[in-house]
Parts: sequence; structure tokens; C-alpha cells
Amino acid sequence: MSINDVLVYADHTQGQLNAAFGGLIAAASDIGRPVAILAATSEHLDQLIDQASLYGAEAAYAVEIPAGKQMIITELAAVTAALDHSVAGDGGHIGAVILSADIKSRELAGRLAIRRNLGLIIDAVVLELADGAVVAQQPVLGGKYTVVSEVDHRTPVICLRVDPAGAATPKVGSECRVTRIAITEQGEPDAVVLSTETQRSNTNRPELGSASIVIGGGRGLGSAENFSLVEELAEVMGAAVGASRAAVDAGYCDRGLQVGETGQIIEPDLYIAVGISGAIQHRVGMQNAKRIIAINTDANAPIFDIADLGIVGDAFTIVPQLMAAVRSRSAVDA
Repeated sequence: MSINDVLVYADHTQGQLNAAFGGLIAAASDIGRPVAILAATSEHLDQLIDQASLYGAEAAYAVEIPAGKQMIITELAAVTAALDHSVAGDGGHIGAVILSADIKSRELAGRLAIRRNLGLIIDAVVLELADGAVVAQQPVLGGKYTVVSEVDHRTPVICLRVDPAGAATPKVGSECRVTRIAITEQGEPDAVVLSTETQRSNTNRPELGSASIVIGGGRGLGSAENFSLVEELAEVMGAAVGASRAAVDAGYCDRGLQVGETGQIIEPDLYIAVGISGAIQHRVGMQNAKRIIAINTDANAPIFDIADLGIVGDAFTIVPQLMAAVRSRSAVDA
């Protein structure tokens, strides 16, 4: 394989590529030839190959994972196998390995970098080629500054933040050369997975990472019971639900909804912050939303510094009024 090949790890849920994949493939295309790494059970592998091809992957490594072995350590083995196979292909090295910037992908990237002694770049927003090397732009200090980073030896492993709304769209007729790789167990496993289960919430709300509208709830809501106000507004607006770390730590909602430096970093068209003060750690995760509306009783809350529209008042009065207005508008449009 050519030195310009860029491996893109294709995370998926039950045979459907995650929303970020199109953006990752587009970024890889800007710096080399995009090659997807697909790791799944036999039930889903072929449909993932078809999807990767439609999004522009020119080649793919397809690694079949035995049922019941969908652990991050197994996916690490799959990515490592693809990397080793690529290196062995022409005796050189590839341009980069690109993953999403979500929590799972960050762990996978860190494990891969340690296992293969590779350089690691987290939270990149732009990738470019400079003198034949891949360089990344990264926001730092809450997005106030941007630094340019480059790995000074071997292959860079990069977690890239992409906007799912601006991701590449499927292309009919795209071709993808597929190389199938088998991974084998070595020695006795330290642990055995007896069963796996995918749990889904009883809602039709979009995924947090790819939603165009997100309603975020904070500790100002006061309790897990009151957090339902955010969930109800999200249902009315067809939005995803997010939360500040303070709300998550207080047990108001699931940790998977956390937005911020140690949670998910999102860039929706509209972010409505309800009862969120706006600590820098939270702002890092949502400040690039195209429009921000903040509702808070404290007129001096930092969230108002970045809000396009700030409403000082009681969320338990304002949000019901907002829902009534949205329902009324929806009825008229219908």
C-alpha cells in the first residue's frame, strides 16, 4: 500500500456506521487515500463494507469479530492487525490512523499508540499535509487558542472532531477494494464475556453527537425529577438531550449525556442551555454551536458570555411557555 494511505476506524452501532464516519473519510481524502477499518461480527460486516464504500472509502480492511467478543480490546486487536497488514504490504508506513473524538475512540487511540509506540494527537479539528507530514490544528485553553501539532516519529494516531452535519454524503457507484483479515487469540484470555446487550432508551430522540438541536440541562434544575423538563422540551423540539458534568455527577441523568471537556464535544445548529452556569469545562464542549440560547436565574452566569440569546428567569416558567409556543407553531405548519 502507498505511504499516503490513511486508515480510518469505522465505529458503528448494530451494523450502522456512526454519523462521524463521513467526516472522517472526507478528512482522510484531503491528506491521502482513505482506507476504512471495519471490525464487526459476520452478521454486520458486509453491510458495513457497502456503507464505507458509499461514503468514499477507496479500500477497506474487514476484520470479523466472533460473536460475544465486541470489547474494546478486541477492536484494538482489529485495528492493530489492519495497521500491521498495511505496513507489511509495502514495507513502509502509512500516513495516519484517524478515529473519531468520542470517549470510546479516545481510549482505543490511546491503547493503539501505546501498543505500537506511535504518536498521539487528540481533539484535532483540521488535518493538513506539510512537507509530506500530517499536521493537525487543535483548540486549547477552552478554544481561545489554536496550536499546530505534528508527530515527530512514526505514524500519527489522531482523534478528529468532525461536524456530522457537514460530513460527506454517500456516493452511488463508489468502489472499494476489500482485504479480509482474521485475528486469532493468543494464550488464555484474562476475562470472558458471557453475554452482551445493547440498551437503547425508549425515545425517538436523535443521538447527541449528531443532533442538529440539543437541549442541555444543568445542576440549576435541582433534581433528577426536574431534569425531565429538559427531556420533555427535547421531545417537543425533536432534539437530543445533553447535560453539564455537575448535573451528571448529581445523578440527574446518564453519564453518556455529558457535554464538555470530559464528555462529548458537539457542534449543533442550536444549543439551549437550561440551568447551566457555563463553566469553562462545559463551554469547551458546546461553544461552537451555531446558535446558543441560555436560560438561567443568575444574570451573571458565564453561559451568557457566549449566548446569542440570554433569558434571565425561572426555567420552570420559561420552558413550559417555550414548549407551548413550539407546539402551537407545529400545529399551524401542519
